[in-house]
Amino acid sequence: MTIEASAASIEVSTNTSTQRKSYALGLNKQEISIGRAPSNDIVIDEMVVSGFHLLIRRDGGQLVLIHPHPLQPQHKTTNGILFQGKHYQGDESFTHVLSDGDVVRIGNQYGTMVALTYHDGNIIARQPVPDMAPIPLGAPLITIGRRPSNTVVLNHPQVSANHAHLERSGTTYRIVDQNSTNHVYVNGQRVTSSSLKPQDVIRIGPYDLVFTGTQLIQQSSSRSIRIDTLNLIQYGDKQKILLNDISLTIPSGKFVAIVGGSGAGKTTLMDALNGTRPAKAGRVLYNGQDYYSSRASFSAQLGYVPQFNIIHKNLTVERVLYYAAKLRLPSDTTDQQIEERMKEVMEAVGIAQRRKLLVKKLSGGQQKRVSIALELLAKPNIFFLDEPTSGLDPGLDRKMMAMLRNIADKEGHTIILVTHATNNINTCDYVCFLAPGGCLAYFGLPDEATAYFNQSDFADIYNALEPTDTDPDIPKKAEARFKQSSQYKQYVALPRSQMPPPQPGAGSSKPVQGNPWKQFRLLSARSLELLKNDRVNLLVLLLQAPIVAAILMLLIQFMLKPTVFTAQVLPITAEQVLFIMSFVAVLLGCNNSAREIVKEIQIYRRERMVNLGIMPYLFSKVLVLGVLCLLQCAILVIAVNVISPGLMISSVTANSDQANSIIPVILIFQILFSGVIFKLAGFGEVFGGLFAMRWSMIGMGSSVGLTAVPMGYDPQDSSFPYVHDARHVLGAWFALLVMIVIFGALTAFFLKRKDRLGR
Repeated sequence: MTIEASAASIEVSTNTSTQRKSYALGLNKQEISIGRAPSNDIVIDEMVVSGFHLLIRRDGGQLVLIHPHPLQPQHKTTNGILFQGKHYQGDESFTHVLSDGDVVRIGNQYGTMVALTYHDGNIIARQPVPDMAPIPLGAPLITIGRRPSNTVVLNHPQVSANHAHLERSGTTYRIVDQNSTNHVYVNGQRVTSSSLKPQDVIRIGPYDLVFTGTQLIQQSSSRSIRIDTLNLIQYGDKQKILLNDISLTIPSGKFVAIVGGSGAGKTTLMDALNGTRPAKAGRVLYNGQDYYSSRASFSAQLGYVPQFNIIHKNLTVERVLYYAAKLRLPSDTTDQQIEERMKEVMEAVGIAQRRKLLVKKLSGGQQKRVSIALELLAKPNIFFLDEPTSGLDPGLDRKMMAMLRNIADKEGHTIILVTHATNNINTCDYVCFLAPGGCLAYFGLPDEATAYFNQSDFADIYNALEPTDTDPDIPKKAEARFKQSSQYKQYVALPRSQMPPPQPGAGSSKPVQGNPWKQFRLLSARSLELLKNDRVNLLVLLLQAPIVAAILMLLIQFMLKPTVFTAQVLPITAEQVLFIMSFVAVLLGCNNSAREIVKEIQIYRRERMVNLGIMPYLFSKVLVLGVLCLLQCAILVIAVNVISPGLMISSVTANSDQANSIIPVILIFQILFSGVIFKLAGFGEVFGGLFAMRWSMIGMGSSVGLTAVPMGYDPQDSSFPYVHDARHVLGAWFALLVMIVIFGALTAFFLKRKDRLGR
């Protein structure tokens, strides 16, 4: 229904249907009744709506929304209302003066939802009101931060308690970073101290403040980010086109779904938008600023939930959130403030009652909610989710989408969702349809999509966009048709024409890393807690070495002792006993550490996107595995040489299966070049020096003085002498130390390589 430009209206839509109806709010009526009963002025025939649910009353030149309706029995509606993400119960009074764009929702616990959107009828869109009024300057010192005692209070988790100072310097001001966690940026460039000039843009957390010389004026909303993409092109293997010249605008604070068939480029587009895998050509603008060259200044403002969970399953829900908060939030955030923020996000995603449970005891849908809660801790302005409803039944799918809708309304975040499930796509504000080959086939309102494609449902749209043998150019034709459509003009061309000139990025594309010592302590504590909570695995790890030692003792005591003084050739030599001990230690150590990194690679990759440093992460693994090896083995020289090869294997492989496949290869080389199976000489002796087991044998044999042990050891048959002096022992230790450094450097290199390759 078309509404006159001067007429206010209410638009009614639901997430269970593509129908959308508009009702004019006539000037001749003082009250407009809304409900399911036929006598209402606006009748909404949905079971979630009560008979008389809402009333709009004209008060002078304003329209006032009232809940519950005065005619509703007992003055209580069944499902209440949702406004800006807050749920008002059925008997809870609510009045609100309507303004253009207000959305009131009515929904039940199962995710079924009706939306009522108010339009004031003005043709010219109103500019969003900034979160804060202009800040007058003039004082010699102006403090900025989260603490209430500051001159300018920015109450946001990304802002430090005492974030920055503005100090008068002649006729202008100088901004000085007060060692904040998320730093200060001027025109996209990180600064510690910088003299300001008019029109400089200062970014503190999610706030962009324009310095005029006499005032600080907020440039854009601190709650969300507008994204503009300009001619994005992405290539795959053999120059295969994955994204084909995509341009679109995602308004700030909107909930957008990216859909399409398998291989259409959904995740590729999302990764190009969030910078995980930047496009080969084209630009991505965040609030008008080039994102790829300024990623560091936006890193704390992004939330990202990949398809695979980014949480440790052997931690409780509250401990998962606690460690994430300590790593991501400013270092001056108190434990009480962390607890308050944890409660907020757990309530937002509906897991507050399960905070004491281990994550592995939760259902798949609940685990996904924990991942979402983790990303909400820092109140990101923009939120990316890759297949969050994958594997969920239709009922849980609807509840998950309703929860994300509520988060978008409450926090004002821009939410971008990749999904193949389209049953509840009407919950979103916009839908982006990709055809095979990364062609943009549609961008606009979800309930207009089926009519645009002339199909009965979204499943038929998938089929209609697939190329066939007779017409392989269907995706290209769909792209060309969309560029000629009214939807393209309204949702792509018009916003692009109103876009301000792009600002060049002047900052860094790499996120600034956090305090390394703090990260090392937190990661070490988290790894120890993970070991403690996995009691069965911990018990197995601790018993491995004692069991092997007991077997060796029994072998020597009862099977070999009777033959020591009678047999001319002993069944086993002292050197072979040490070889067995060394080999078992290498085997156990590699087995313990080979999966340590790759098993949590998704978590590592996400934390690297925020502020995680490679060295704190690597040394936390070395510390925890070193403690474990010390408990497993009584001889330190064995313990230190088994950690690094396993960690290197874990850093170079893509998954646990690959890591397990490489372990036998490493062990075979360790055995062959240990110098025990056969004597090494010439090149073999030199090459054998590259393997830790050889130096382990030298170190242990020299430590115990193997030449003095009467168990059939013949120095003539050995690859090396076991001289019982400090020079030999320290030499072996030094060689092992060099190997630790080399393997550590290789592990760090391969971890860095994973950052570049995104795998």
